[in-house]
Amino acid sequence: MKLGSDIYYVFWREMKRFWLQKTRVAMTIFQPLIWFALMGSTMNNLTQGMAAGSLMKRMMDGGTGPLLIKNFLDGAPDYMTYVAGGIIAMTALSGGIFGGTTVVWDRRLGFLNKMLAAPINRASIPLGKMLAIAVQNTIQVAVIVIIAMIFGVNFRTGLTGILLILFIAALFSMGMSGISLALGARLKSIEALFAIINMLFMPLIFSSPAMFPASAMPGWLLAFSHWNPVTYVVMPLRVLIYKGWLWKDILFGASVIVGFVLLTGALAVLQFRQSFS
Repeated sequence: MKLGSDIYYVFWREMKRFWLQKTRVAMTIFQPLIWFALMGSTMNNLTQGMAAGSLMKRMMDGGTGPLLIKNFLDGAPDYMTYVAGGIIAMTALSGGIFGGTTVVWDRRLGFLNKMLAAPINRASIPLGKMLAIAVQNTIQVAVIVIIAMIFGVNFRTGLTGILLILFIAALFSMGMSGISLALGARLKSIEALFAIINMLFMPLIFSSPAMFPASAMPGWLLAFSHWNPVTYVVMPLRVLIYKGWLWKDILFGASVIVGFVLLTGALAVLQFRQSFS
């Protein structure tokens, strides 16, 4: 009970700070809108052009342009539908991996010393922050779902599937925040933390099928993607968006993410206890 209340206080402080940062809240809407409007629309036109260019050949073989798109995009009817899951995964990754910056800022402002001196469980600091990051990310993913619908994405599993998408994305952001918080507890320089975060972010995105199909990857990159946690959040998200209730794929991806959260949460707690003992 004491640990639970301590986690709640840390969580609530992070949420209050989030709502007070109006620019940050606005960016939760603006950032995914840019991805859909720019990359989504461009790549959607590109894949449609690929289909049109190959239409005559496919028709001679008994196929169609839309079939070509579906084969290339893992069953998605168009790139906009395909990339929706990738943008959600990327948003969860971004929200989680930048979570460790709060530790460095709290240290610089002296607030971390106040929390460490308070009669609370040390584990509640990373766990409360992880929970707050998960809730903040859920808000952003909900906005993404609305934007995706505006751009014509049809969520095949309906409202229940959307709620499960929000839950999986929240779990993944929580898992990534565990890594970031452990780094934030270890490092004293925010510049060093940003350097590591930037080094991790792009490779994790582009070594997964978040933006582009796995069939387009070279063999060595495809092998690496099997060890990339982003791959295992993208998989159930895409199933829920346009494939339907394929429980085997959904449960497999979700179970990997749950294990990932438990591992990184334990890592964050251990690092806090070692760094601030």
